[in-house]
Amino acid sequence: MSQGWIKTEPLRAYSTVHAVQELLISRQVREFHCNPRGDRKLPAYKARPETTQIIHQSISPFSATLDLNIMITVYDMGPSKFPQEIGASPHVRKVIFTLNYKSIPYKIEPIHFDKVEAAAKSIGAPPTTTKPDGTPKWTIPFIHDSSTGKTISDSLLIAQYLDETYPDTPRVVPEGTRVLQSVFVQAVETKMYVLLPALMGKYEEYAPKELIEARKKQYGHIIAPQLTPEQVLELWNKTKATFDELDASYGENEFVTGEKPVFADLALAAQLSIVRIMFGEESKEWKVVSGWNKGRVGRLVEKALSYKQV
Repeated sequence: MSQGWIKTEPLRAYSTVHAVQELLISRQVREFHCNPRGDRKLPAYKARPETTQIIHQSISPFSATLDLNIMITVYDMGPSKFPQEIGASPHVRKVIFTLNYKSIPYKIEPIHFDKVEAAAKSIGAPPTTTKPDGTPKWTIPFIHDSSTGKTISDSLLIAQYLDETYPDTPRVVPEGTRVLQSVFVQAVETKMYVLLPALMGKYEEYAPKELIEARKKQYGHIIAPQLTPEQVLELWNKTKATFDELDASYGENEFVTGEKPVFADLALAAQLSIVRIMFGEESKEWKVVSGWNKGRVGRLVEKALSYKQV
């Protein structure tokens, strides 16, 4: 993994949480517990009754309800009308689905769309790309892990980091699959881009008006053209045809690499779940899309949504 994308720089708040955790460990109250599915383990910190008052006194100046199990903060774009637990950005949704699948505790921190760069710099998140003039550019998602003090940008690199840092959870980027998965995810995003103009009308119901105006200014008629119903239908049909091409990648497998979901599967679900979220589970749009890839799209999205935040 390229170290250029990871910044190890503990936040000030981390030192307080870390101190409390060290207190609990020193009293031998650290335990490991299985999640409801019983197939992976995560650290949990439980205080004896006599230590509870001390802990609350230690952290009360910062937060009276601090959950010591929440180690990871996921930064998303906001505010929006999208359910926060789903994420406003499909790229953030990749991370959310990955964390849910791994049963790793986290919280979501919305950032105003024009404050992304400032927020990223404030926690030491590395840039993800460059602007046309060659200067660094910051995009969501990025995360901060208070248990390690590391800040990571880019959804695939975040997935790799989670695999390496929490090895007792299911791997989503198995060894030797990173390049394959990266190419697959990029292909999915390119295919989804075809449908974007047909989704914009619905998207405007969920995104803040200033974000829509900023996007129109940035991309112009490419994402917000005036389409006839016939043109909209043509975009849906064209997108279906491109997604049906993915059958060759799956073969007889339900998931890209076999019997278990990997990052590429969760990324596909993150992209296409937007149709279910915006139009509704019983909508004609979702019923059509869920049948793509011989019904695999619907199964992948439902599978991803079945993993809940812990």
